[in-house]
Amino acid sequence: MLGKESGVVFEFSPSPASATDELVQRLTVLQLCRPQDFQRAKGFVRRLAGDLPAFDSVWIDALVQLRRLTPYQARVLEQGSASELRIGPFVLVDELGRGPRGTTCLATRPLAKLHDRSGRSVVKRLTIAGDDFSESHRRLNELLERTAGWSHPNLVVPHSLLRDGEQRVATVSRFIDGTPLGELLVRRGRFPASAVVEVARQLLSGLASLDARGLVHGDIRLSNVRLSERGSAVLVDGGIRPAVCPELTIHASFSLESYDGVAPELIGTGLAANAGTELYGLGCLLWQLLAGRPPYPMADPLMKLAAHQTRRIEDVREWAPETPAALAQAIYAMTSPMPEQRPRSFEELLQRWGHPGALSRSRLRRFRRAFQGAVPHLAQPVASVTEGRWPWIAVSLFIAAGAVMSFANTGVRNELLALTSRVVDVVRSRDRKPLAESSTNKRSLATDAAAHATENGLLLLPPPSADGVVLLAEPGPYTVTDVAHAGSLTIRGATGITPVIHVGREPLRIAANEVTLLNVAIRRTPLAQAARANLPPLSAMLLLRSNRVSIEGCEFETDLNPATTDATTISPTAASATASLAWLPRDEATSENGDSTRVATTDTKSGHADSIRQFAISNTVFRGSG
Repeated sequence: MLGKESGVVFEFSPSPASATDELVQRLTVLQLCRPQDFQRAKGFVRRLAGDLPAFDSVWIDALVQLRRLTPYQARVLEQGSASELRIGPFVLVDELGRGPRGTTCLATRPLAKLHDRSGRSVVKRLTIAGDDFSESHRRLNELLERTAGWSHPNLVVPHSLLRDGEQRVATVSRFIDGTPLGELLVRRGRFPASAVVEVARQLLSGLASLDARGLVHGDIRLSNVRLSERGSAVLVDGGIRPAVCPELTIHASFSLESYDGVAPELIGTGLAANAGTELYGLGCLLWQLLAGRPPYPMADPLMKLAAHQTRRIEDVREWAPETPAALAQAIYAMTSPMPEQRPRSFEELLQRWGHPGALSRSRLRRFRRAFQGAVPHLAQPVASVTEGRWPWIAVSLFIAAGAVMSFANTGVRNELLALTSRVVDVVRSRDRKPLAESSTNKRSLATDAAAHATENGLLLLPPPSADGVVLLAEPGPYTVTDVAHAGSLTIRGATGITPVIHVGREPLRIAANEVTLLNVAIRRTPLAQAARANLPPLSAMLLLRSNRVSIEGCEFETDLNPATTDATTISPTAASATASLAWLPRDEATSENGDSTRVATTDTKSGHADSIRQFAISNTVFRGSG
């Protein structure tokens, strides 16, 4: 093509018919491409280059579009480091992680199709200082010998070792097609307790099996745990860190995340990792999944080490109040700074929580599936609301604007109102014990986790949105799930429906600074069914801990006799009947004898407890014997 401008003639050559010999030879020798792949890439080159010269970078981009090269391989080629893409019999496909000591890459056999997942491996390249190289190489070989023929679905150790230059070695492990827990935590925030329990059980199983061979993982952190779509939680890179760096010193070069679970007895003592330090690291990991942040979120490694050495990790319920007591107490014991106060072994915890099986994978598979959409919708865990040392102060409300006309008989209405004070006394006497002693927490941890699945056809309550809204889009019935939120919380039914929340063995517990209930029905199992199911008596169906409460357009139905169809004809029973709800302001003080220093009473006209605490109710129906 010729063009003339200001007397100067420009000549443009069309894109070359083939790539340069140097590029073809380089990719062919590395077994990244075949010669025929360049012929197939010509069409992409013409579209990319047009009338401009087709440099090697254009051919590389064309091979990426042809899916013969990956974007990672293209970047390495353009940097002039093509030889870095081959190590032993493997071709590096993608970079999975990078740290101060090396990189972790996804590898496959030469000339394999990129979409072919069979034969994939993980190659971890490690750079080791000269003085430590021979000893680290010896320990890595010993790790391979002691784990030869060993395999576990929840823990991965290297199966091969390759020499990679003068001061580098590379470990080869099986590939786990899963997402790191750290990435999932960033995407959705705190994990529900049910998922954390299953993660714990699966990781404990792998660590116990490795411990039986006298080995430790040595690097328990979020980025080393993969959660597959099949519901398997897998610890990777087992045994590598203890082999390369058996002692922890302040001069060790690790990523900041590596210091989140360092046991105090490892810091500056020269001691090697053992089962006790592994339990500490696992406890820190579970704590982080529940709280959404590490126990000590400092930005400096030395500050993290100092905190682990001089402080006690808090009860996780300080940051995740809905955590079941059994799980919180176990994590608190695992993260004790005193090794003798931790569980004795992995098997001890497995005996308490149960070994993982198909049901465990099924629960994590459902949890993992929620991340496939743009916005995950995950069920809140069945756990107690904040379990502090304060009593519940119950205010039984038998006021219903929608049912006032039904109580035309003044005597009946006065008798119901008079029951309020009697029910308050009974509720206070029943709920004098902290919530930590509720039957939910007395059940085993495995039972707590199982309760997250729907039972008897009941739906799970969805978790609050970022704005603190729980939208019930189905008529239900929904099973009871404790709900806690830091700010304002609204639970409402979708337009045109009144969803039903079923109260069985446990009451519905809600904790938030401000609670609003709109167009929902809370119903207790009828007495005849309760007798057959041996349901325990409840002091109240709904337990509220909030400074401001607003209830509008709702229905409360307690132990309604199935033989009675007219709620207005039910005679009040003894004061032991289940109340509709009980309310405790979040900032209510407690006297030395355990009783509240003041009882908030509700003005039935204004709906205000006092100028600070508010309780408003309108267009709400109460039925039953409570």
